Amino acid sequence: MTLLKRYEEIKNLHPRMRRIQICEELACSEGELVLLLEDSQCYDAKSLAFQTTLNTWFSGKKSMCLINNGLAVFESIGQHTLNKTEIQGENSKIYLGGTFWEDNIIVSRVEESRGRKLPSIQIYNHNGLCLLKIYDLDQEVTALDQFTSFHANSEAITTPPETVKVKSADQSDNFDSKVDIDEEIADKLFTYFSGKKVQVRVDGETIYGTWIGDVKQTKKMQNWQNILQPDFNLHFDIQKASSGDHQASTLSFTHRKSYGVGFTIHKNENWIAEVLHVKA
Repeated sequence: MTLLKRYEEIKNLHPRMRRIQICEELACSEGELVLLLEDSQCYDAKSLAFQTTLNTWFSGKKSMCLINNGLAVFESIGQHTLNKTEIQGENSKIYLGGTFWEDNIIVSRVEESRGRKLPSIQIYNHNGLCLLKIYDLDQEVTALDQFTSFHANSEAITTPPETVKVKSADQSDNFDSKVDIDEEIADKLFTYFSGKKVQVRVDGETIYGTWIGDVKQTKKMQNWQNILQPDFNLHFDIQKASSGDHQASTLSFTHRKSYGVGFTIHKNENWIAEVLHVKA
């Protein structure tokens, strides 16, 4: 049975199952599967003309830019602008490597979600790992036609997830704030964040996203802790953090780069570091 047929079989049996979870079942990368789907289009993104067209596609739209590193999901929502090295939202930035567009595989798809058809631009590396997804929340499906002149043949993606190297955490030089994360500590952290001004940082592979603002709502749903804002959502997988998946069983409260999800509290930073070590 082909990979695509196996995917369709699982999707029919479990229609609410997310594609990334199905890929784990199939032992394939998400990029490998996406390029097999009939309505996926691959682009040559090396030219400045492509980046200009992409910025035009962004212009005036309500969009969502999503980074998912397996531990946390970063979603910036609203109007965004693009240049070669970053995507700017109202209170967020996504920082791209200098050769981000040249080094990776760019795909467009119309994704169906809760009865909506969402045009999207998705960026994968050559191991099939998804780096970034950009969704048009205004659902202007025909707007993807402006990328037609950049169509290209897709490059083979065959590396399964277990062989993809995952970036490990950097050590903090500021103070000892690295501790094991479990559900109890995660609950304390997200309760503390509520009502405070924070900087949230989520690192992906070669990119990272930051958001700064007052946290108006935190909500726990099953094994996920969430920050929910009109312009930003953070979804943090407590189960994966506590099990040590993706080498991300710790969080680091520091201004320096850390793997996974990083927070910077603008006040009482050391107090939070102490709380992390205390289980009431």
